[in-house]
Amino acid sequence: MAAEAVGADSAALLFVYGSLMRGQPAHTRMIGCPWQGPATLQGLALHDLGPFPMAVASDDPALRLHGELYAVDAAQLAALDRYEGAPRLYGRQLRSLADGRTVWVYVGRPHQVRHAPLIASGRWSGRRAAASRAGVQAAATSQRPAAASASARVEAASQAMRLFASNLRRTTTAATQPSSTTPL
Repeated sequence: MAAEAVGADSAALLFVYGSLMRGQPAHTRMIGCPWQGPATLQGLALHDLGPFPMAVASDDPALRLHGELYAVDAAQLAALDRYEGAPRLYGRQLRSLADGRTVWVYVGRPHQVRHAPLIASGRWSGRRAAASRAGVQAAATSQRPAAASASARVEAASQAMRLFASNLRRTTTAATQPSSTTPL
């Protein structure tokens, strides 16, 4: 989606706020993308979907989304689009930082988070998601070696994203199919 805005030889800035951040399960996907530092975006509300968050547009000026900036080229952006499920699960949008720089950010749609809790701080740690999803398993996971724990979190996040995308496809398909009672 919109990958043509980044030429093969040019770099763009990507704002990440969830599982792609340093210390999070999917950060390995950012290998080769130079870290540019922390950043904050206005106009986005952060919601906890369990193993990963989703930001959606908001009219509340008090809400801030905290994350990290990375320099990415067109090939890296295309690979991240596939990982994030763009454009079906997330849309990749251009947003402006307070300092005037333009960044790409993956944003969901309001109906996708209607039952998900708001993270008022705008900061996603990932710990709350693991504890709420795994329950007693979270305690057992903490006793395993760190690599196994990270692997389990990555698998749980991947499984949740596949389930979410599957549900979204079913919802989209059902909404676009004509009803049997609709006259032709």
